Amino acid sequence: MTRPWHDLARWLRRARPPLRDVLSALLAGTCATAATLVLFIGAPYLLVEAATQPGWAAVAALLIVVEILAFMRSPLRFVERMSSHELGLASVVTWRRWLTTTIGTWPWSRISTTATGDLLERALADTDILQDLWLRSIIPFVSIALALLGGDLVVASLHTTTLDAHAAALALLVSQCVCVAALTTQFSSLVAHERQLRIARSRRATARLELQHVAQEFELLHLGTEVRRRLERQNAAVANTERRSRRSRRWVNLMACVGPVITLFVVEGYANHSIVMVGRPAVIVALVAIATVDLLATTRSSLLVAVGVTAASERLDALHYETRTGTENFPDSTLLDVESLTWTVGEQTLLQRVTLTIPAGRRVALTGPSGSGKTTLLRLLARLDDLPRDVITIGGHDVMSISESAWRAHVSFVGALPRLLDGVVDDVMRMGRLAADDPVGPLQRVGLSVAATDRFEHLSQGEAQRASVVRGLLNEPSVLLLDEPTNGLGPDERGPLLEEIFRRHGTIVVATHDPDVIALCDDVYELVGGRLSLLSR
Repeated sequence: MTRPWHDLARWLRRARPPLRDVLSALLAGTCATAATLVLFIGAPYLLVEAATQPGWAAVAALLIVVEILAFMRSPLRFVERMSSHELGLASVVTWRRWLTTTIGTWPWSRISTTATGDLLERALADTDILQDLWLRSIIPFVSIALALLGGDLVVASLHTTTLDAHAAALALLVSQCVCVAALTTQFSSLVAHERQLRIARSRRATARLELQHVAQEFELLHLGTEVRRRLERQNAAVANTERRSRRSRRWVNLMACVGPVITLFVVEGYANHSIVMVGRPAVIVALVAIATVDLLATTRSSLLVAVGVTAASERLDALHYETRTGTENFPDSTLLDVESLTWTVGEQTLLQRVTLTIPAGRRVALTGPSGSGKTTLLRLLARLDDLPRDVITIGGHDVMSISESAWRAHVSFVGALPRLLDGVVDDVMRMGRLAADDPVGPLQRVGLSVAATDRFEHLSQGEAQRASVVRGLLNEPSVLLLDEPTNGLGPDERGPLLEEIFRRHGTIVVATHDPDVIALCDDVYELVGGRLSLLSR
């Protein structure tokens, strides 16, 4: 199996839609397609029957059947659409859960270097595309294939002396399978051309972005011709790739058009050893052969949808991240120990051989100039990045060996920039805090007079800062990590907030420039240029 087919199968398995929904959508689609197929065959056959039958009873019976099918086709098609959309929606929900869980496991370094402002929006759009794998690919293709298989069985059951019905049915089945196989062999080529086109367009966009910043300087240096030449090369590369992609799609279109004609001639020649068949059963055989055009058209559109799905799946696969967290419970002791921690992002070393021991229940202040590595150290203590083994331990256990749920239940990190603070107060404050304490009392103690059913809307920076700190204090975390908790607060606001923070009994590590905060801490460390030193104890 080629890689594109493997990717499609993997994404279908990942969705794991309920079997009942799949069977319901397939049944509805097959019934709707079969009704259309019978109507396509029955209307011309009715004309032939009316022209050759002297009586009216048989013609009337056929007319009633055709009218009933014509009436039922729209409701059947509606049921098919509803079933397919329900199946697609269930798949999208599963894919979106996978997506948000995947991005939720990213370490901070990956978020800061990879994520862009619209990353999640673009990824969610890709999961919408993935529902087309059911709506416009799998369900339509299987439905028309099953309906035509029923048509082949009908041909095999014909009682006629003018042609070999079994031979006609076999020729129909073989011809249809060969045509479908010929189309599907082009899938890998279509995917390859689509991938090359995406790469070429990406390179052109990158070149345009780079040249946009230097275009004015190049013009001043009389190098504008070089800028235009480079853009022309990128445009030419995209144009060449687009031509190759269109050429491969034209070949698929040609096979979809020629396939039914070949099927008709093969069936007529093999069933009756003649290009021309006679008799009313021959009309049914010919119409079933012509109906192959619907099968091949559906196969073609399904392939093109699958190409787009493959592109979306490749982009989503690039987001996948294997978390390295363990399965151990949180230890009884909260003794934090950092041993020779060096941390580099890109070519910049943010921390250099940092060694630090924080006994349980100790209050520690981290000071130093902006950009010295305080926030980075706090994030690493909060395990927001994958760490080397045994570099940071708690209670003698490697922090990466502790399960994610146990770690987040005991360690709370509050960043300098508040987030997720719009909505009903009770919902916002309890988010991610199972069986959280009542947040209203702490909020009121820090100067935010709200009720549980009020809404947080348009909070000032100071209000958001205080609400964010209170949220981090819920459930009495064993280790509390704070990044500039009093930044932007006035004296009247800092006092109640600090009292709320330091009335706790757990370990507190706070990055700060505030002398009031430093005065409440047991130990004070300074970070300068990524190096840590003890100032007072």
